[in-house]
Amino acid sequence: MQVVKHQFSPAKILVVDDSEACLLLVKALLEKLGYECFCASTFLQACEYASEHKPQRALIDLVMPEGNGAILSAELHRRCPGIHTFVISADYPVDLTSSSNACGRFSGAIGKPVSLTGLRDLLGLPARQESPVDGLSMRLESLPQPQRAMFVQALLQDLDDVSILLSHAGSLTQYLYCVHRLVGIFAAAAVEERHDIQLLEHKLKQGDALAPQQMTQILEHIRCVSSRIRHYVE
Repeated sequence: MQVVKHQFSPAKILVVDDSEACLLLVKALLEKLGYECFCASTFLQACEYASEHKPQRALIDLVMPEGNGAILSAELHRRCPGIHTFVISADYPVDLTSSSNACGRFSGAIGKPVSLTGLRDLLGLPARQESPVDGLSMRLESLPQPQRAMFVQALLQDLDDVSILLSHAGSLTQYLYCVHRLVGIFAAAAVEERHDIQLLEHKLKQGDALAPQQMTQILEHIRCVSSRIRHYVE
């Protein structure tokens, strides 16, 4: 049986704010973190982008010229089941449980001005002490150009292979194999995500089942690492 391979695209995130400067800053930071970012300045534009691009995350300003951030969040949940929405606001901290905000089903909030560290914390990404490509850039720059191109292609192919295996895995043994292989790939790429996957591998070896949120975390790491590798060679 022929297996059709697919490339993992970066995770998609929608940013909604009526400030162009804020949109430009947040977009630049999110792209450093490996996200594919879509920016909207109005309620209607945000709804159109959500329907077209189906983002997995959204950062929403509560105060907009038209509509309301909480109402928009509720609408995004309707259009994109499974989306996680977050408040971005100059009035921070924000009471997400208030009567005006509860309908938005927000997962968290971040204050302005937005920082790279703040976004990492908000989105649940591991903290890094190095640049967004961490040890990856040093690893790639240590290789001559022909070998570097081959190495990059091999990394991306391996990540694709693991993602396909994960999509067909159905037993603990199969999941453990995928996770173990992913540890090796991330170690070869010298990325910090390997530590999260090593912890997960340890839990699986103890006989723990793979929870849905852990599968989401694995796929998110694959997307982000693949995106950073491609960004480096573009």
